[in-house]
Amino acid sequence: GSGRVRLAVSGHAHWNHRVTVGGVHYLTLDAVVPLAGSGEAVGNYGLLTLADEFAGLEVVGRSPWRVRIDLNEPVR
Repeated sequence: GSGRVRLAVSGHAHWNHRVTVGGVHYLTLDAVVPLAGSGEAVGNYGLLTLADEFAGLEVVGRSPWRVRIDLNEPVR
């Protein structure tokens, strides 16, 4: 990779999830789509905080989640 990308965030019909691959942090938040088969919306949304030293994501809704990532940690 370019070494410039440190964080990727997406919303989809998956569970809230975090994984780091090649020094890039990937965050997936449970989106505002209906629960499978229920027709009932999850109603989630995310609040992303970006700073020089860290990134934070707070998911609000039926499946709340909070994660903070140190952007200065060494790339593994």
